[in-house]
Amino acid sequence: MTIATTRLASIATALCAGMLMIGPAASAAVINPNSATSTSTTTIGGSRTIAAALNGSNLSGGGTSGDILSETHAAAGSSGHWLSDQYPTGGGVTQADEVLTFDLDGTFDVDKIYLWDYIRPERARGIKTFDIAFSTNGGSTYSTAVSAASLGMADFIIGASSGTASVQTRTITAQTGVTHIQFTNIQNFGQSRLAISEIRFGEVPEPNSLALLGLGGLLIARRRR
Repeated sequence: MTIATTRLASIATALCAGMLMIGPAASAAVINPNSATSTSTTTIGGSRTIAAALNGSNLSGGGTSGDILSETHAAAGSSGHWLSDQYPTGGGVTQADEVLTFDLDGTFDVDKIYLWDYIRPERARGIKTFDIAFSTNGGSTYSTAVSAASLGMADFIIGASSGTASVQTRTITAQTGVTHIQFTNIQNFGQSRLAISEIRFGEVPEPNSLALLGLGGLLIARRRR
């Protein structure tokens, strides 16, 4: 082995080590919205505001385990999830009027939606799909809402029982510089209310992590030659 090859191998090893420290953490970045608003909230008992879908209260690790995507959500009860009002209501709100707005508490490049859906199939309240819009200026204005399917998102699926819910991960076309996300035209599986057990968003991996991965691979390939 030549001195040059030995040096290349050392650089590749160092880069790969750095990649192990930086890459996975960046690729698994989970955005926890600072706050959210909904057009409606149920008037029946319990704490079922949209804030309950952000605080991790019914996740198996409280949302603080260090690996939130491995946590499961407890069966739906009288708290720990968002539940809309029933449609139509006396005030004239319909399901088509419901708007969910999430404040990401920062600026992010977003390409994932992590949803612990409401999984009582007999009530069919869980979220199936929606239209989505993005703000890059602190919620002052939003892009034109488009169907999540047009951004490559597959529909969420209804749970098979009323047991615990695991996260469903959906990928969308990456959106840059996002501060707020808005859901409209929200569709469930046929019930007169909408529900979300827990929700987070995912950040696009840092470019420097991807560059380290590519450069490390090139150096290792050269070493082998």
